[in-house]
Amino acid sequence: MKSKATSLARAAAAFLFVFGGSARAAQIDAAPGAARIPLHYDAQLSGADLSGPAARLTFNGKTAWFLLDTGTGIHVLGDWFVKAAGLPLDESTNKGLRSVDDAGNPVALRAVRNPVAGLEGGGTVSLGLALVVDFPSEFERFQIGGVISPQLLAADGRAAAFDLRTPELRLEPFDDAVRRLGAVALPRDRVRFCGSVDGPVPGLAFAIPVSAGGREGIVTVDSGAKLTRIAPASVLIRGLRLRPGGETTGATGARQFYSIAPDVRLQFGGRATTLDARVSDADGQGCGRDGLLGLDALRECAVVLGQRDVAIACGVPVAPKPPDAYIARTGITPNKTRH
Repeated sequence: MKSKATSLARAAAAFLFVFGGSARAAQIDAAPGAARIPLHYDAQLSGADLSGPAARLTFNGKTAWFLLDTGTGIHVLGDWFVKAAGLPLDESTNKGLRSVDDAGNPVALRAVRNPVAGLEGGGTVSLGLALVVDFPSEFERFQIGGVISPQLLAADGRAAAFDLRTPELRLEPFDDAVRRLGAVALPRDRVRFCGSVDGPVPGLAFAIPVSAGGREGIVTVDSGAKLTRIAPASVLIRGLRLRPGGETTGATGARQFYSIAPDVRLQFGGRATTLDARVSDADGQGCGRDGLLGLDALRECAVVLGQRDVAIACGVPVAPKPPDAYIARTGITPNKTRH
């Protein structure tokens, strides 16, 4: 169910062609500094093979789980939830937008504009624009309302500080998040940004540099993927002997076969991890030509996603560093106390 569901969300993003229309960016009714969205690793969702972080959001009095997925790049709501919450479809969407599936066939697009979600503990967030998709029936059974792109929630100069260790999502200035998490900012010229938050349909994904065995590649940061996946032609697995894997179902129902690249030692953002990666012809077609970095690599990390910058912190969370203004005012630093 996981691969089919996320494939549907990716298909909505990957095959989108824009011919007009407009959408507001996400808006948060929180203080200018930082807004916090609580996240959960829910045992019931994990049992359904949905092991990533999720948020409890309420639209029009209807509460459901929403998966946080950096790889999708857009917000996607399930058709069942849109009906249950009474969210009005935007009738102008099909006039301004067109999409085709991976076979080249036209697909009718449906969307909800500016839906406002209530957050746990108070506050609200407007999604700007969300596409509507017929997810598998398990989404309704497990009360999963859709897939949220955390980076699209970071408006007004903020970044999405997405900590998969805790888990939590904070929307705050990029430099503040880097300082608080002790993160390593990646060089801009090494990061690939795909999409734009300024288009008629805001969409944004990120690919970051990784290396394996001294060979360098670039992969999509994908918290919605349970496992890391690598393209067959990628230099990251050059010389490795693949072993038989299995099959999954794509967005259109087609069977997709994959192999396993065992014991791939990946390095990224100052972290090194060894994992078994899936290898299939369906990978390497997104933002990162060498594949995607899944939850098996990111689970012990926090990623800070800005519109022009990316930073990563992995391992045990560090104690927050005080902002420069606080240091200047009090003279207190992490290694100095007031006497």
